[in-house]
Amino acid sequence: MRVTAKQVAEKAGVSLATVSRVINRSGYVEASVRARIEAVMAEVGYVPNRTAKNLVTGRTKTVGLIITSLQSPYFIRLTEGIQDVLENKGYHLLLCNTKFNAKIELENLQLLREGMLDGVITSTGSLTHEVMVELIRQHYPMVFINRLFDEVKNEPARAGFVMGDLHYAGLNVTRHLLEQGHRQIAVLYGSANSTSNILRLQGMEKAMADYGLRPRPELLRCVPNPPELSSGLDDTEGVWAYRETMELLQTHPEVSAILVFYHPMLSGIMKALREVGRKVPESVSLVGFDDFPLAPYLDPPLTVMGQPVYEIGRAAARLLVQKIEDPTLRVAEPIVLKPDFTIRRSIAPVPARYPAMAAE
Repeated sequence: MRVTAKQVAEKAGVSLATVSRVINRSGYVEASVRARIEAVMAEVGYVPNRTAKNLVTGRTKTVGLIITSLQSPYFIRLTEGIQDVLENKGYHLLLCNTKFNAKIELENLQLLREGMLDGVITSTGSLTHEVMVELIRQHYPMVFINRLFDEVKNEPARAGFVMGDLHYAGLNVTRHLLEQGHRQIAVLYGSANSTSNILRLQGMEKAMADYGLRPRPELLRCVPNPPELSSGLDDTEGVWAYRETMELLQTHPEVSAILVFYHPMLSGIMKALREVGRKVPESVSLVGFDDFPLAPYLDPPLTVMGQPVYEIGRAAARLLVQKIEDPTLRVAEPIVLKPDFTIRRSIAPVPARYPAMAAE
């Protein structure tokens, strides 16, 4: 037979209201009384009836997080930041891995529409702008990470936006390379429609414009995300990055630096560099975006422009909880956090024996 909160109150010698405050983590309860109630709950095996509570409050105390990969260190760290805040606020986290599949993402967002989630944090780009704008305009509590929508920029909505300063990242990495004498700078990135990639490329363009230069379109290489790849066991980001890098270096040997916007590509890029005899950093500089645990242990250690991923996760979770608990809250401007530029040994000035690399 299920133990009730009333029975817990009787056994602990307190009111039902006091037990309710302990269960819901709301209101003041003296520490000794709280400890006595929790001891009784453990003794009798009391489990709160969440379904009944949800019917009363109209909330599930559950938040969805939609990501594209469970293997990425970026998403692991992001999830940690989100979960730490939600646990402290008394919310549960439902993790949804889309594997870059728009259908899976839409199915998970349907849980929000059906009232099974109080809100959603999403850090994907699988769905079209039109679909996401429609959701935003329906005033569901949502927070987007590293994604913006100009269509709703000036509209009141319950959506919020948290991101790293991606324009700053692209600008400062490129500026540093230009100061080292690099002019033939290549970029390998994922989706061409990604807000992250667009802003980084705009930052790169601004840095080069300050030097009277422009990025060369033939050196900007888009490596497809998994759903865009043809079927086959070898069609991973690393394999495709390897093929793209081999073609790039064969047709443009003057390339002196490569920016990598998505670190799963690095294995393929570094394999290609080894095979063509381009040693890092002696004959080509290499820079990654978004730091990851193995970056300092690569040979050579990788220079990275890293987003404060954990803090981005925490900021997104705090903002979503605020929007859930205060439906009138409107945050017009995105929350933007500065990245960290960690210079290691994978970049160097353009070598004098490669004059074509410094040609403008």
